[in-house]
Amino acid sequence: MTATTTTTQTSRPGTRAIPWIVRRPMLNGGGNRRPHPARSRPDTAWPGSMDRVSDTPARTRTRPAGAGGRWNDTEDAQLVRELAAGLTIADIAKSHNRTRGAIESRCSRMVPEGEGFPDAIGERVNWLRDRLSVYGPTAGVYDWRQALSQARAKTFPATTEELRAAWQQREPLPQLAARLNVREGEVARQLVRRGIATDAATVVTHLGVTRDTPLARRASALTAAGADEATRDQAPFDDAGATSPLGVLIGVDSAGIVRHVSLHTSPTDVTAIQEQQAERLAAAVLGARRLEGAAPTAPVTAGDVRIEEALTWYVTERRPNDPSVKPIRKH
Repeated sequence: MTATTTTTQTSRPGTRAIPWIVRRPMLNGGGNRRPHPARSRPDTAWPGSMDRVSDTPARTRTRPAGAGGRWNDTEDAQLVRELAAGLTIADIAKSHNRTRGAIESRCSRMVPEGEGFPDAIGERVNWLRDRLSVYGPTAGVYDWRQALSQARAKTFPATTEELRAAWQQREPLPQLAARLNVREGEVARQLVRRGIATDAATVVTHLGVTRDTPLARRASALTAAGADEATRDQAPFDDAGATSPLGVLIGVDSAGIVRHVSLHTSPTDVTAIQEQQAERLAAAVLGARRLEGAAPTAPVTAGDVRIEEALTWYVTERRPNDPSVKPIRKH
């Protein structure tokens, strides 16, 4: 319930006064109720806000999963294949979970800059598509990685000559990164890309690194992998002058899909290995049936697995220093 009073707007000389009705809430009744929270919020309360005129949550805007993420060579190669196949920018953006603008910007970086090359981003995308098209004369020839490398070099705050000088003088990596105002990992990446260093482990060995950084952990992993490689190359030899073979057990289903691969110290006891794997398969089938709520009346064993669930077992051998796998027999 409200009280109504009448007031008069102040008018200029020579004009008629206009009455206005002013409504004021009463102190009793329902006049002092607080406004609905959904109606007191501005339209710009986003995301997940309540609409001003209803209790329905406003549309929540989401960014693509890949938006803003760092590009890598695998994704770049996928982008090149899609352009070569004639996919639209919209379709490519969906496959990468990125915006159309991000795809066009990445394509533009794959085109050199300067005289003789287009400036507008749309023209640069079309220029790149023509060079990559599977039907064009330059399909598989255009070096888009070189263009990307040149684009990165222009954004990095040091030239190749400056990095090479720092490398030769063995300027500590933390000091070099601080001087360039970039991360240590980015400096190491540029050293490798420009052919000054072979990998991250070489950079850390030559220039050092700050402890407990991603670059330090990666260099440690590369060093460990190199040690494992050296250990493998120095494997002991048997009396025949060759390294002892390993046993490889492969299980293939009726559709030809490999369902199991395992490596064993010796291929001699292959029958026992195969029986052990068959028992494991039977146990897995039994567990799956119970999870489905249809437990069998009798336990499943290696001998009574259903035909569609049985695997064909292949036993092979492989020598540690020989990457090829030699088949022996089928079970």
